[in-house]
Amino acid sequence: MSTSGMEQSSSGRFRELDVLRGLAALGVVFFHYTFHGTRYYAHYPFWFWAGEYGVHLFFVISGFVIYYTIERSRTVGDFLFSRFSRLYPAYWVALGILLVWAVLDPAQHPVWWSGYLVNATMMQKFVYFPDVDEVYWSLAVELIFYAVMTLVFLTGQMRRIVWVSLAWLAAGFVWGLNFHFVVAGNEHSIGNAYFILPYAPYFIAGMMFYRMYSERRARLLYVVPIVCGAFVIWVIQGTLVFEMTVAIFALFALAVSGWLRFLVNPVTLWLGAISYPLYLVHREPGYALLDWLYAHHVSHWLSLGIAVPLALLAGYVLSIAVERPAMRLLRSWYRARGGHAHPVARTLTGT
Repeated sequence: MSTSGMEQSSSGRFRELDVLRGLAALGVVFFHYTFHGTRYYAHYPFWFWAGEYGVHLFFVISGFVIYYTIERSRTVGDFLFSRFSRLYPAYWVALGILLVWAVLDPAQHPVWWSGYLVNATMMQKFVYFPDVDEVYWSLAVELIFYAVMTLVFLTGQMRRIVWVSLAWLAAGFVWGLNFHFVVAGNEHSIGNAYFILPYAPYFIAGMMFYRMYSERRARLLYVVPIVCGAFVIWVIQGTLVFEMTVAIFALFALAVSGWLRFLVNPVTLWLGAISYPLYLVHREPGYALLDWLYAHHVSHWLSLGIAVPLALLAGYVLSIAVERPAMRLLRSWYRARGGHAHPVARTLTGT
């Protein structure tokens, strides 16, 4: 890889990763809105199907970021608290918004109190409760990855991550051949729900890219799990997913090598900064807005031109009002009690 690598800001952030995160989140927004349009509205002009793979790009970024984070954590507690402070405050507020909406409009959205309570733990997938908002499925996948990395850390296997990764991929390959796992579905499959076998290649690729980046060389040993992961996806999930996966891996390699620096600008960095809140709040409110606009005969293109900026605004408000101050407050509290939490300004934003 290029010795120049990614550009780091004065606060220690990897700018290209922020850009990819923002573009991935925007792609998911367009995927959901245009899919909703093609499903429910007459003569809808297009479906941005490729945006679905923004979540897969999130997982690659997460592999890179989580390895980076856990390698710098003194204890498991430091790592887990950093993840808690990152994920939960904005999630709780986004969930609360849906609850308030349901209370105010029970005819359209009946209040499912037990469902909201279980969803508040972010553990609903593991007790077979549906997600209040379908985008939450990926958060469960993230939590399992954190658990896997916690186990790797506790057992002292961080430096053997290549062999751990190859074993994980082998398990996914065997499971997929025998049980035909379904991506983003089949919650009752142990392989899907508890070992995230369909998504392991993406997290693994991110970790391998981090090892290449941190050691400033493209060691063949780190390339092997990436290639094996792509092969597993091709055999189990088919050609289309394989092709998109190869494109994601190539894009990420370019970013880590410093070849996407031309994409770094205030707009893309801002988009990356609000990517997680945007992901949390865009879907259900956006669908309701699009339905209202369609009922009032607003054109499809204009509806998108209204719904997408409003989703961006909602993500921005949630970011500056909840995500950033809560993370800063929680990590300051943790450090004051002897913990070693990264300052917010120096923490890579996770998915």
